[in-house]
Amino acid sequence: MIPVDWTAILAVVFGGLIVLVPVAGITARFALRPIIQSLRELRTISAPGGTESLERRMDALEAQITVLDNSVERLVQAQDFDRQLGRGQDS
Repeated sequence: MIPVDWTAILAVVFGGLIVLVPVAGITARFALRPIIQSLRELRTISAPGGTESLERRMDALEAQITVLDNSVERLVQAQDFDRQLGRGQDS
């Protein structure tokens, strides 16, 4: 049998761990961060009052869309009016 140098084996293992543990920690942080944020948002929504908050946000977005639709409609009307004025001046 070949004698085993346990000191050398442990030195290599611990030397590798000194590098691998921080690398694994950084990798886990970047890999797990989106998952944890998603779980946090899910818990916030499913918590009491979470749906009310979501409903308020949806109502605000719907109101904003309505305002934008009205603005676009007014812009289209103004563009049509300007186009008609331009035709009247050319004649």
